[in-house]
Amino acid sequence: MLAKPNVFIAILIVLAFLLKSGAAYCEVKAAGDLLHKNIMPGKTSADEALKIMGKTEKTRKNDDNTVSHIYESKKQGYPNEVTVKDGQVVHMAIAVEDTTELNIKQVHKALGEPKRKGYSFYAFTLRVSAYPEQGMVFIYEENGGGVVEKQFFIPRTLDEFEKTFGKNFPTEYPYKM
Repeated sequence: MLAKPNVFIAILIVLAFLLKSGAAYCEVKAAGDLLHKNIMPGKTSADEALKIMGKTEKTRKNDDNTVSHIYESKKQGYPNEVTVKDGQVVHMAIAVEDTTELNIKQVHKALGEPKRKGYSFYAFTLRVSAYPEQGMVFIYEENGGGVVEKQFFIPRTLDEFEKTFGKNFPTEYPYKM
């Protein structure tokens, strides 16, 4: 008698998991689907982006005359950050709160193979896929491919990327074991 309720509960759990993961895979069809709140560096004004993002927790003035507005996220250790210069958004770093929401395979399917792959200094198990011409970088878990952070910037060539953001994402494994 007890087996039937347990089987029913197990089926419900499996269905809930399939529905949740299935919904995520249907959402990403183009680069615009990957943006955060439709904010596009180089196109969205600082005023508009800051209004969309809400109250800033802290600000930081950077050496390159930019100002970063920092927002706490629900993911411990990964704040959201919007960087502005001359009234425009120039960079964003957005934590993906639930790594089952976006997988690097979805990104590759929507955008193609990345122009550049690399490693993250956040943790030795994280990898990077960069799309300089689209102005996007995705930091993801090596095992499983769950995206932990999305970064957006004004689109640029691969050479321009290497001179600016590339140094933050080494192409060779940076850790000594």
